[in-house]
Amino acid sequence: MDGIERCIDDEIPFEIPESWAWTSVGEVCSNIQYGSSQKSSSIGKIAVLRMGNLQNGRIVLDKLVYTSDLKEIEKYPLEYNDLLFNRTNSKELVGKVAIYKGEIPAIYAGYLVRVHPILIESDYLNYVMQSQYYWIYCQNVRSDAIGQSNINAEKLKHFIFPLPPLQEQKRIVDRISRIFSRIEFL
Repeated sequence: MDGIERCIDDEIPFEIPESWAWTSVGEVCSNIQYGSSQKSSSIGKIAVLRMGNLQNGRIVLDKLVYTSDLKEIEKYPLEYNDLLFNRTNSKELVGKVAIYKGEIPAIYAGYLVRVHPILIESDYLNYVMQSQYYWIYCQNVRSDAIGQSNINAEKLKHFIFPLPPLQEQKRIVDRISRIFSRIEFL
């Protein structure tokens, strides 16, 4: 049993079904990486997503900036189903997350962290990271400075959550997606 498993065993906040398991972001995701710190501009080869582009679990294409820096484009490409985590913002908004669905080719800015889910349904993790349970975690682990709060990648990796079997993850995602579609229709 490694340190993460012992930590999870010590921190289990509630009971889950027997077929589910407790896990952490660090155990089910790879390429947890900070974004580009280069200056962007109003024109360029590829969009640079910033914290304002993360809204309610989705990427919005408002107020885009761009880069033509080939090294940055090569170093920070987004892949379909990557999650973007806002590591620095106001205390109310630090930790917001959105899922990238290939809306446009893009890289991501330095106040964001890219998380690439590998052993989990990306949409399931995105929904978990919209939950009250997740937001309480963010409020408990954030570091505050004048006007800004921060949650670093290590704290993000240690966020634990219940993980159902893959088919159950897909069922949960489908059910939540249908409910959201109905709400948006109203």
